[in-house]
Amino acid sequence: MDNKQETLLAIFTDLDGTLLDHHTYSFSAALPMLEKLKVMGIPVIPNTSKTFSELIPTCQKLNLESPFICENGAAIYIPKAFMVDSLLEKLKASLEVYEEGGYYIKTFTEPREYWLTLLKTKAAVFSHLYTGFSSMSIQDIQNETGLSFEQAKAASNRHFGEPLKWLGTQEELTHFTEVMQEAGAYVVKGGRFVHVSGKTDKGNAMAWLSSFMGVNTTVALGDGENDSSMLEKADVAVQIRSPIHAFPRLKRNSNVIQTSGIGPIGWYEAIEGILSKTNI
Repeated sequence: MDNKQETLLAIFTDLDGTLLDHHTYSFSAALPMLEKLKVMGIPVIPNTSKTFSELIPTCQKLNLESPFICENGAAIYIPKAFMVDSLLEKLKASLEVYEEGGYYIKTFTEPREYWLTLLKTKAAVFSHLYTGFSSMSIQDIQNETGLSFEQAKAASNRHFGEPLKWLGTQEELTHFTEVMQEAGAYVVKGGRFVHVSGKTDKGNAMAWLSSFMGVNTTVALGDGENDSSMLEKADVAVQIRSPIHAFPRLKRNSNVIQTSGIGPIGWYEAIEGILSKTNI
């Protein structure tokens, strides 16, 4: 990143089913646009349910050096190499961010163990209706996701929440959600799994990072229900067409784009249209 005082435009994107194809995890259709954005100096910031361990190799493949948000808004990781003088001054004055390895980290919730304990103590009556990641083998996760062994191992290494394979009905999920919310948890449905964690979401994490970076305009892209919070808060919301479900309903009705293309094809389509109308 060059030594700018602020970022005029930042793109916050979901990964699975959005920038990455739902079935193959390919991003080849979006690659030309990713390269163009890099040349333009517009940061592409993953905002995903994926773990830190998953995001490191994913960002390398995507050639992204920007910050990223993991586990549905649970934590923000800002690479030290991304920092410029103006942002470092903010960090020195902030008590919210800590340093670990090559990152400055902002967290928004308790660790995973807290939520695993809460599931056992408050939701035991629902235990036959779901299978949690913590009880799945790496092979089980591979079978559910189509990931490679190493990718599935990284997906299992969660720090802030617990994904569940829901086996019950929608009515039972609604009841489960109510019980967990009363206990202080937050339940959100992703593309494949139901996620239990603290009351964090992609929207709040995006807002914090946008403010920290001095972003003027935010574009958010996503395909699932767990993307709705960032789509509601972004200046421009892009709903990516999914091959497996309809567009989740949003409360807003202005500056909303629904793509005709699926996954990364729609991602390219949307960003191309936005750039053609934006004075960067």
